[in-house]
Amino acid sequence: ESKCWWPTSTMGHVTKASHFIRTAPLPEDFAARFAGLRSLTLANLRMKFVPKQLQGLALTHLNLSGNTLESLPHWFGSLPLRELQLGDPWTGSWADESPSRRMLRSLGEWLNTAGETALPHTLQHLSLADTKGLTQLPQAVRHMQALESLDIHCTACS
Repeated sequence: ESKCWWPTSTMGHVTKASHFIRTAPLPEDFAARFAGLRSLTLANLRMKFVPKQLQGLALTHLNLSGNTLESLPHWFGSLPLRELQLGDPWTGSWADESPSRRMLRSLGEWLNTAGETALPHTLQHLSLADTKGLTQLPQAVRHMQALESLDIHCTACS
């Protein structure tokens, strides 16, 4: 039997949360338990949506790369993030595309049409590496005056 232990004290940094997320979803009171959390890695978890429990946290660093995100929630742009990592986990060719792979492309397509407030304007470092479906620099990125680094490379594009 797999059990998940969530500490009740606050901390500033959580990495490798994959064991916790795979054995149990984020608890409803996650934001209250981790009110001091500033950095969180939720990479490669096959998540389709950003957990609603992140809303209201004062996160400055968030890694959501390698998930199958279809879009970002309406409140996402209000997070005080300075660093954000998004991107697809897939490294095959388009000829190998499976039905589940087609969903991955939708984050890039969603970003193409998302408005200015879709991403936090506080971002200094943004990685959209390997986000398939991007056909233009997203509108949400075009007006980021605090942005210092932008990674939009594609290692598996053909």
